[in-house]
Amino acid sequence: MKPFLITETGYFIAVSAVSLYDRHRDVMVAYALRGEDISVITVHPLKEGQKQKRIQTGRWRKIDG
Repeated sequence: MKPFLITETGYFIAVSAVSLYDRHRDVMVAYALRGEDISVITVHPLKEGQKQKRIQTGRWRKIDG
């Protein structure tokens, strides 16, 4: 999984390719870190090109690590 940060909210994003509805799709999980606690915000499949557009516009920033 490649981690990202949502620049507007500070939430973290994990994206992974999965088999869903008989197709291979990217699915994102948005989550918050509060100390040692992790809270899931939302989980949903991404539309074609949606991940790349969010990276290009700066909405999502890649986290190196």
